[in-house]
Amino acid sequence: MSPVDLPEPAPTQANLLACLTQIEASLIAAKLATEQPSPQALASVEPFCFDTLEFHAWLQWVFLPRMRETIVQNNPLAAPCSIAPLAEYRFAELASMD
Repeated sequence: MSPVDLPEPAPTQANLLACLTQIEASLIAAKLATEQPSPQALASVEPFCFDTLEFHAWLQWVFLPRMRETIVQNNPLAAPCSIAPLAEYRFAELASMD
């Protein structure tokens, strides 16, 4: 088995929390951090609270807190999924507005 075939080690709790902190810092640096949305907006049943929140607000107020709680409580992470395509699209859309 060559080194290329070796699986990458699983990220540690500290690594994952550092990534979440970096995402939050990036939102703040980009001036995308928002005031806490209303309970009604956060209660949306749509994916990414699409009907009530901007994507960056969903990241800040739904995704980041849920991920932190999951990691700190040592709960298993959800099945692999990728929000990267949506994030890339939404942030490119925001950049084109500037």
